[in-house]
Amino acid sequence: MEISEAISLINLISKGFEELKTVYETIPLPIFLPPAKAKLLEAQQRIDSIESDFSSFKTKIGKGFPELARLVRFYSRLISDVRIAGILADKTGEIYGLIPELSRLKQTFTNERQGDYSRVSSSVGSLTDIDAQEKGQLEEQLRSVRDLILELKNVDANDTTAVVRLFDSISTKYRDMETTLSKLIDKVLKDLETSFD
Repeated sequence: MEISEAISLINLISKGFEELKTVYETIPLPIFLPPAKAKLLEAQQRIDSIESDFSSFKTKIGKGFPELARLVRFYSRLISDVRIAGILADKTGEIYGLIPELSRLKQTFTNERQGDYSRVSSSVGSLTDIDAQEKGQLEEQLRSVRDLILELKNVDANDTTAVVRLFDSISTKYRDMETTLSKLIDKVLKDLETSFD
């Protein structure tokens, strides 16, 4: 069932409760004998109780879906940025190793990887819905990327082996980050799922 279908079903059920209440509120209780009157009152109380529970659930859903959508969009963008940064570092290293003449562009490549790092770092810095240990793990992986980029800036452009190794290490760190973020989004989704229990 798609989210739009689920929301339509929830609204339909809610409308059904409202219509049911309208019907039983128009029934004159004095015309019933005490046993039937007691049963009718019990039915009304059950309907009121179910409606109250359902209303609470509907409120949770109303708050949960937008939050879920926001989190999924944010994590998807971040994971995508991390994946792209890793692929670019990997491919830059491959090309650098194959075409020695590219050594004159080492600074340009390094600056581009610095830009990728800054973009990812900014997004990780804005994460607020994870605990300190998880954020610390991501920040440690980012520090490793930063240190590798600093090392890349200082390595001799003609030392192809060292440059390729550094690009490869940067790519590996981004893959590690992608794994960490995938686990985090899975945890966030499970936490949201249990909040509806």
